[in-house]
Amino acid sequence: MKLALYSCSAVLAGSFALTSHAATDFVATLEGAQEVGPVVTDAFGSAAATLVDLGGGDFRLDFSVTINDQINFTNYDAAINNGNNNAATGFHIHNQDRGVNGGVVYGIFGPDHDFDNDIAAVLNIDNSTTFTGTWSPADGNPVGNLNGFAATLLAANAGEDVPFYFNVHTPNVGSGEIRGQLVAVPEPATAALLTATALGLAAARRKCA
Repeated sequence: MKLALYSCSAVLAGSFALTSHAATDFVATLEGAQEVGPVVTDAFGSAAATLVDLGGGDFRLDFSVTINDQINFTNYDAAINNGNNNAATGFHIHNQDRGVNGGVVYGIFGPDHDFDNDIAAVLNIDNSTTFTGTWSPADGNPVGNLNGFAATLLAANAGEDVPFYFNVHTPNVGSGEIRGQLVAVPEPATAALLTATALGLAAARRKCA
């Protein structure tokens, strides 16, 4: 009986230990409500990003952002034209906490800091636009070198904001029509492990009951 009780305690302790991890995956919801001085708009979007350790103190941030058909991106590429008159004047990653405006650290365009030209944009069947790309050490804007932010990103736990946000600027709202703060989420492997641990914990509790 004592051995069974000890095993249950070990499962409990192990489950809590597994919840601490370095965040490398992030998501964001882009919306007018997140702008400082909320913006009423029908535009919205979603984003996902992953921090990749390249070794030697270098990191890159892979990202994918999809914006609905209420914003056009002819200023990025003439081929990306969904027919909407609201053409974005700039699309950036900014550095600051939620609810506070911050400076541009990586420009997707307006300005363009993609020095290694690995950003791609596609017009989707629903007239939304998806940008995929990588913010890497080879890219521009020396004030926003990603390596200097890596420790902050890695320190975030699931559900916590990190001080980066996507911001889409338009003629309608020059300061930004939609904004999305990056939020840390569990890595897929970690999430699966936590789920398995939770199931094991539930089973152990039933045995201990």
